[in-house]
Amino acid sequence: MSNNNQQHPDQIAKHVQLLINNMQTQFLQVSSTLNNKIDQMGTKVDEIENLIDSIVERTGITKEEIEEIEKNKKNN
Repeated sequence: MSNNNQQHPDQIAKHVQLLINNMQTQFLQVSSTLNNKIDQMGTKVDEIENLIDSIVERTGITKEEIEEIEKNKKNN
């Protein structure tokens, strides 16, 4: 006896393939979005580093002096 709720194996395979394709599309969209956000964050970090370098340069403090200050902070 055939059950009305049973689907033909080809129909099941097509449905599974459709689900896999949809998941792959969504994964690619999320990956693209994440990569774009990471690139934006990298750009912002670069801007902050440049700003900090500019501020430090204006103070006249050398990198060696900053390293010495950081070293002294760790020792205290």
